[in-house]
Amino acid sequence: MISMSLLVVLAYGTYLAGQVTEAYCKRAAIAHQLVNCLAEILFKQALDRAKVLDEYFESTGGKTIGPLHGIPISFKDQFNIKGVETTMGYVGYLGDILEYNSILVDCVLSLGAVVYVKTAVPQTLMLAETRSNLLGVTVNPRNRELSCGGSSGGEGSLVALKGSICGFGTDIGGSVRTPAAVNGIYGLRPTEGRFPYGLVKNSLERQESVSSVVGPITRSLANVRTILKAIMEAKPWLVDPKVHNIRWREDMFQESQVAKLSFGVIRFDHHVHLSPPVQRAIDMAVTAL
Repeated sequence: MISMSLLVVLAYGTYLAGQVTEAYCKRAAIAHQLVNCLAEILFKQALDRAKVLDEYFESTGGKTIGPLHGIPISFKDQFNIKGVETTMGYVGYLGDILEYNSILVDCVLSLGAVVYVKTAVPQTLMLAETRSNLLGVTVNPRNRELSCGGSSGGEGSLVALKGSICGFGTDIGGSVRTPAAVNGIYGLRPTEGRFPYGLVKNSLERQESVSSVVGPITRSLANVRTILKAIMEAKPWLVDPKVHNIRWREDMFQESQVAKLSFGVIRFDHHVHLSPPVQRAIDMAVTAL
């Protein structure tokens, strides 16, 4: 689970939300100096939020606000957060201060999370690397001569450097999966309609022919499960009509732990042949599976 041990110590009051938030703010600051991964630094707001959580915990005799109580969550600079900009790497969006949150931001806040940073993206969001005239280049923490991927590259670098327990990116053709792959971490592109996408900014607003989806980026599969379960149990379809009314199904999850996985492989779509290196990579993956 999201560092299940961290959830437990927060629930028991061994550590306070303020202590955990401060630790991750410091870690994020170090990560940014190393790889240039942050677009917005919200440390003061995060510490103020953590103080509210700690006061609630103390005043209620040890009750938590929700399943993500005190957990710092990062967001790609495509999600709107009240009081700051969402630039998506565009110089032209500088100074456009927003007065509302994306629905998913409100959702995780209602579950007790702490929002403390927004992460770098490429201008337009349409690159498999992360660079813009506004923020410069974000690099790979494992080798700063290499790319961190994109377009959720800032999230990938931050999570890989342990500057975030879980961050949220978006994905159409690999914008979560590519940063997860090149940074050696976990990312999920869910089926469309599983996570709330309402009030998320885009370069191509209202483009729905190939829909973008929200997906988590973390350092473990257990964290992915924890985030999925927490958000789905919050019934996000009540606030975003494009979210499917499908709850977290624990029985199906448990069945998947013992069932044999099946993979489909498409080598040719009857129109375009794969290049030899790509064909070889697919064959290697099939052999490994």
